[in-house]
Amino acid sequence: MLLFVITMMSFGFKGYSVVTDSMSPKINRGDVVFVKQISFDKLKVGDIVTVKFENSDSTFTHRIVEIDKNDNEFYTQGDNATEKDGKSKAENIIGKVMFSLPLAGYLSIVLGNKTVLAVGIGAIVLIFIVLRIIIYKLNKKQGVTENEQN
Repeated sequence: MLLFVITMMSFGFKGYSVVTDSMSPKINRGDVVFVKQISFDKLKVGDIVTVKFENSDSTFTHRIVEIDKNDNEFYTQGDNATEKDGKSKAENIIGKVMFSLPLAGYLSIVLGNKTVLAVGIGAIVLIFIVLRIIIYKLNKKQGVTENEQN
């Protein structure tokens, strides 16, 4: 997987994990979309693009539903949404979605969520401690000394 991502990056693609179902069923939460930079003039209604939010590093991936070529602005809407998004500027487009990989983004989503990551690490530590206690008690019951355990 890592080799694939490095190859895609060398060809000018960037990968983004999808964190909502706003584009479902075409693109789902947990998918990775691969986008490639494209001139605003080449975009058309119906293209799916990844856009940087105004005044933020966060992004979203939605379908273009309206383009104003004169003002270099456009509107997007999620396939699973009932209303279009606010107006965006052409310079906020990161790129056009060229393809997606189902489920490949879940690891990134989990690692990006500090609460989920902390709970996961805590659970692993707890399981390790419980297993060590069980092994210790089993060995003690069987008469294995602590030196023989190690």
